[in-house]
Amino acid sequence: QPAVPYHLCMARYQLIQEHLPAAEHEIWSIADLPEASRAEYLILRGRIAARKEQYENAILYLKQAEEIEGLPKILRRELLMGLERCYKETEQYKLAYEYAAAQRSL
Repeated sequence: QPAVPYHLCMARYQLIQEHLPAAEHEIWSIADLPEASRAEYLILRGRIAARKEQYENAILYLKQAEEIEGLPKILRRELLMGLERCYKETEQYKLAYEYAAAQRSL
């Protein structure tokens, strides 16, 4: 699907601009998600949930993305940063520390 990279890019842009409804709209605009884009999709869903302070949901999305093999380094870093933040916010400091340490090893 040629529209998928566009929607992911726009969701990322809207998230950076802190337009959460627009970011969610871009994510929900993806009708048929190719497997190659699944990790980025899950990471963005997790980041949106975290921004909405829905940390448990964010952790679920991010943990699903973590299970995907062969993540590019940039997505892996984004994933680790997201999990660190979520675990800090839910006061699971040991896990937050582990994800912070994993970022340093990249």
